[in-house]
Amino acid sequence: MKKNRFFRSDVVIFLAFVLSVFSMTGCVNYEKYYEKYEPKNFEMEFGVLEWDTKGNTVVRQVDTIPYVTGRIPQTFGYLIKPLSSPQFSYHAKVLVPGKSKLVQGEVEEIQEQADSFSYTSNIAHGNGASRFEMWLNPGDPKGVYRVQLFINNELADEREFIVE
Repeated sequence: MKKNRFFRSDVVIFLAFVLSVFSMTGCVNYEKYYEKYEPKNFEMEFGVLEWDTKGNTVVRQVDTIPYVTGRIPQTFGYLIKPLSSPQFSYHAKVLVPGKSKLVQGEVEEIQEQADSFSYTSNIAHGNGASRFEMWLNPGDPKGVYRVQLFINNELADEREFIVE
């Protein structure tokens, strides 16, 4: 009897490993499990992302982002709060007003134009309140930026902001 229990637990561990490999490599399509995006089911705030004394994200809502480089001193972006189903996917497309010398983070695609470039982030999977963060690197241009936030592959928010 004991031998069968060990065999069964080994099979369960192996199947869990296989499933995790498939999910990490994109073989499992999580999108079909998410609800259709409905604006009434989400609250979104955009601005400088900060923390309160308990470690919770606080958004200082602004349309002008101070030119401070580096992820540690300042991140900005979205705080996304689902009001119904806590699980969702999100990603963003950012249009930058000029050339950047360095793009960091989880970037899916970069497109360069003559006087600007855009990048699209990897799809992230949220489970409850989630953050989409951006930060400035040395050499990033000042000017008007545009960001489009997608939830469950549908445009959820679009805005312009100034970096100066």
